[in-house]
Amino acid sequence: KDGTIYFSDTFGGLRNRADDPNKGLERNGFFMLRNGKLSMVVSDMKTVNGLALSPDEKYLYVNGGGDNYIRRYEIQPDGTLANPKLIIDLSIDKTPGATDGTRVDSKGNIWTTGPGGVWIISPEGKHLGSILMTERPANLGFGDADLKTLYLTARSSVYKVRVNTPGVPCPACSKSAGTH
Repeated sequence: KDGTIYFSDTFGGLRNRADDPNKGLERNGFFMLRNGKLSMVVSDMKTVNGLALSPDEKYLYVNGGGDNYIRRYEIQPDGTLANPKLIIDLSIDKTPGATDGTRVDSKGNIWTTGPGGVWIISPEGKHLGSILMTERPANLGFGDADLKTLYLTARSSVYKVRVNTPGVPCPACSKSAGTH
C-alpha cells in the first residue's frame, strides 16, 4: 500500500551457485526496498525463494526454497519484519518437489509449490489439501478476470487449474491491461 517492495535474492541464477565468483553477497536473503533504500530483512535462511503478502498486508510469508518450509513474519510500521513463526515444515514429505513459488488467496490461504505438486495451507499452518502433479511445478499465480484460475509453470509445460477461491488482486497491476 505504501510502495514498499519485498523480494528474494538467491544464488540459483549463478552457474556455481554459492561458490560463484560473480555473486554480489555472501548469503541469500529477503530484501526490502522502501523510500529508495535497500535493506536485507531476512538473512538467516540457507535457501530463499518465494514470498507472498497476506490479504491484509500484515504478514509476509517466505519459503525456505529447497529446505521446504514456510515462515510468517509480522510487518512492522517501518516495513521491517518481526516475530518469525514457522507455519509449516514440508520436508517431512519426501516426494520430489520444493517450496518455490508462493501465493495467497482471498481467504488468506497459502498456495505453494512443494513435494508432489501444490500445497494449500491455512494461515495457521494446517495442510488443507494438495494438487498432485506428474511434473514438478516451479511457480504459480492466480489469473483470469475472476482470479480463479491457478497457472503453474514447470520444466516443460504451463498448466492451468480452476479453483474455488480467488487469488488476491495485484494492486500494482493495471486492470485496463487485463492483468492481475
